Amino acid sequence: MYFTNINSEIIVLLVGGNKSTQDRDYTKSKRIVIGGLIMKRKIELTDIWETFTTELKTPKKMREFIDGANKAYNMTQDPDVIFSALRIIAMANGNISKLARNAKIERRSVYNMFKKGSNPTFRNIASISQNLGVNIHLSLSSACN
Repeated sequence: MYFTNINSEIIVLLVGGNKSTQDRDYTKSKRIVIGGLIMKRKIELTDIWETFTTELKTPKKMREFIDGANKAYNMTQDPDVIFSALRIIAMANGNISKLARNAKIERRSVYNMFKKGSNPTFRNIASISQNLGVNIHLSLSSACN
């Protein structure tokens, strides 16, 4: 997972792979299509795990990240975007065991909740979110107009 900042907007790039494919994943990420346009200028990408654990310490940075995750979810309608964002925020806070205790969820269940393709209960999502200081809100979709 990588991110970049384009015009003051954080773009999160989800590119599958593992350590052995990291170089190819990085190259692929630089060529990724964003909004239907291939970015032709040089983009500096940063490994998300190394950066967000230090960057997401201020409320301003946390709000920017959450806003970006909301935009990404609204564009893709992929729940894994939300789970990944919560995982990153949890990692930035540094203690999954403490988070699990406070949320009254088994630690193993918290880790499983953050896996791609997981299907956690809304109660667990709400509890984790609340303990991370992240609000959940609902709004009417433009499809309902």
